[in-house]
Amino acid sequence: MDPSGIIGIIGVAGQILATCTKLGLNWRDAPDDAKKFKSEIDGLNKTLWETYNHLIQNPDFISAFEGKHSAVLSNLAAPSNSDDSALLFTCKEELENVLKSLQKRLGGSRFGWERLKATFSNEKTQSAIENVQRRCQDINSKILIDNTTLAANTNIEVRSTRKHLEEKHLDEKKQKILDWITPIDFAAQQIDNLERRQEGTGQWLLESQEFQTWIEEDRKTLFCPGMPGAGKTMLSSIVIEHLQDRFGQDSTVGIAYVFCNFRRHDQQKPRDLLASILKQLYWAIPTGLNDVEQAYKRHESPTANTPMSTPEIISCLRSVMSCFDKVYILADALDEFRADEGYRDQLLKTVLGLSKSASVNIFATSRHIPEIESHFEDAPSVEIRATDEDVTKFLDGHMYKLPQAVRKSKELQGEIKHSIVQAVQGMFLLAQLHLDSLQGKRSAKAIKDALGKLATGSSAYDNAYDEAMERIEGQLPDEETLAKEALSWIVHATRPLKTRELQHALAVEIGTAELDEDNITDLEDIVSVCAGLIIIDEESKVIRLVHYTTQEYFERTAERWLPNAKKLTFDSCITYLSFDAFSCDLSDSDFELGRTLKYDMRSSSNPLFEYAAFEWGKHAQNISPPSERLLSFLMGRKANLDAVADGIWSLNNYYLCEDLDEVTGVSGLHLAAFFGLREAFTIVLERSGLEADINIQDSKELTPLSYAVMGGRVDFIEWLLSQDEIEVEPERLQYGYPPVTIAAYTGEVARILPFIESDKANLDARDEEWETPLMHAVMGDHADIVKALVESGQVDASLPAEGKGREWSPSRDGGTPLEMALKYFGRDHSITKLLLDRMEVIGISTGATIKAWEDVQRFPYVSIDDYDMMQLHKY
Repeated sequence: MDPSGIIGIIGVAGQILATCTKLGLNWRDAPDDAKKFKSEIDGLNKTLWETYNHLIQNPDFISAFEGKHSAVLSNLAAPSNSDDSALLFTCKEELENVLKSLQKRLGGSRFGWERLKATFSNEKTQSAIENVQRRCQDINSKILIDNTTLAANTNIEVRSTRKHLEEKHLDEKKQKILDWITPIDFAAQQIDNLERRQEGTGQWLLESQEFQTWIEEDRKTLFCPGMPGAGKTMLSSIVIEHLQDRFGQDSTVGIAYVFCNFRRHDQQKPRDLLASILKQLYWAIPTGLNDVEQAYKRHESPTANTPMSTPEIISCLRSVMSCFDKVYILADALDEFRADEGYRDQLLKTVLGLSKSASVNIFATSRHIPEIESHFEDAPSVEIRATDEDVTKFLDGHMYKLPQAVRKSKELQGEIKHSIVQAVQGMFLLAQLHLDSLQGKRSAKAIKDALGKLATGSSAYDNAYDEAMERIEGQLPDEETLAKEALSWIVHATRPLKTRELQHALAVEIGTAELDEDNITDLEDIVSVCAGLIIIDEESKVIRLVHYTTQEYFERTAERWLPNAKKLTFDSCITYLSFDAFSCDLSDSDFELGRTLKYDMRSSSNPLFEYAAFEWGKHAQNISPPSERLLSFLMGRKANLDAVADGIWSLNNYYLCEDLDEVTGVSGLHLAAFFGLREAFTIVLERSGLEADINIQDSKELTPLSYAVMGGRVDFIEWLLSQDEIEVEPERLQYGYPPVTIAAYTGEVARILPFIESDKANLDARDEEWETPLMHAVMGDHADIVKALVESGQVDASLPAEGKGREWSPSRDGGTPLEMALKYFGRDHSITKLLLDRMEVIGISTGATIKAWEDVQRFPYVSIDDYDMMQLHKY
């Protein structure tokens, strides 16, 4: 399929939409034919970009199928599909006719949509669009089949995991629902864990009486605590594999697992892990589960579906679990799950509470932490520690890494195994570190001397890490520098780094305007100079420290070993984001150029962009006072700031504000507010002189206060609200959303409390849809926010979401918060009860509203037009 033909269609489509805007036409007011045309154009654009990105711009895809059958490549080569170019040409030609018709009217007098009805209803144009879209959708579906086949073949040696990861044929609707529930997927980590497993290890746990009882009986919990580095995560993966081997083909048994990770605190809140469990269980059942699909339908919108709230996820979980006779839930490394804001306690109470309503068996691992252990006081437990037998098997499987002197001598091998087994005292990680420490020895005597000095006891890890760092410092200067820079990045990264991200991060030369590809270091060289302290997860392509204890070690000793790490990571991010490659103006009228640029920014040629764009501000929080490099960036090229915002919104889908990834006009104040950089914000504001505006708006009418809310910087929100010049409800707002509405929409009560406590906020502020913060909290099922707003006494719970011709009925959007709650959740929901109580307090009768809702429940098929509701909100 011709790439220029695809790009050509995308370009013409963009010009059509842009021309309509120039004509002063608002799509919201368009007739049905025009709306249908726009919907078809949007769908075509999305489908074409998927084909372009997945196939045409992905040479690795084609090379992966050399010598193998590919569904999509075979289809493209078939003689029956030789007319693809003709399809593209016809579609582009028809769209160009539409564009010419619109452009003829530029410069003339304003007119309405009706004058353009014939332009948008041409059957030949619609047919051309449908033909191209249908063909590309067929190609995309075959790409999905090929990717599934490739994944299965790649991991065929992991026999039980292979069974679990074999893709079922999912219909399009179910796949959309799965993607909507959460993007989190722990399957890659499971594969990586098992790839490092030494065959035969972990059998002691599977054969224990406690484990056998847990797996056989119903509603059982097994808690497996252990010291750091004992092998808890590996044993969790072994248990998961065992369950999948035994029950993988049994549709009556559900299996779900999560791996907690200290590096993923931003993506691992209770809601995230519960959503992952729901996704895994929902994947395993037939399509047609009403509760999940109804939730999806309730959150569906033309642009992006809003996420489920935690209560909705829990409700759907209970419903999904009822489809199984038995469910196994496994949670590894609970000690790495964030304990702040009560998150860990909330997660444990919720997961353990699931077994009260269904046959759920729970398996959990953790370090010995009293707060965690208290949740498992009544549950059987098995202490996790590396057995001598397992350590010996591990050493046997890795002797090949040692010098020739070892491989030739069975006696020396036996001495190594005996010494390490005695030294590790149940800590599997220590065996790995001790083995790594022997790799540089070149004689039997040197090895025996090292064996006599192996660290043991409570200080064993620190001693082993000290020795590893001393080995690093004993290398050539360039090797030492490379190792310390790599460790600086991995230790201080705010999320796990992909291998190519680290390679590009290390290649950045501070203060330059572009990346020199010749400065990129080979991965093997990076790993080899780090003395066994870093490893690569091959399946997920993540490069990381060998263990959580390694991170803890460097947090204690950073000033000793990595004194410049914070500055290095921050300066590298800012330099990268300042590159000329990201300085093109995204507001350029050339739609095709803008889209191509935005794709290229996140393509394989700029793999560090997403990390730098979303994480630089977190690194900046470690630099005080703000550096001149930071201030120059915030006051620098506007196009680079737009590019950074584009990266942020691409990774964080704020569903309330449509098309945020097309925002322009972003200022340094916006970005400083998003990350809560108060010192930098103040200095930039002061240096802006006459142009200083604390309420500056971007192209989506978002102010710095809006950005602070979306970034979740509560202390910064409070500070902004205390400023005399701040506009809590911007007067210039025409079609956007007030900051207080965004706060309600996020679902986090901490973000709206500053507005409730401020005397400047209008808690009944209307957005472009005439909806209030309370209405958004209701529709999002955010009970805590509804409660906070209602109890503040500052909201009018009887206000209807009317305007623009919208009138409410029990089967139509709009109405008061109570009417919305009845429609979405019914009478017995906690939010509905809160609102009923509030209406009673303020003396407003709810009888007519309740009766109307009850009538619709009894007669759900009555036509809206026939149902005489006559504005029930007017009591």
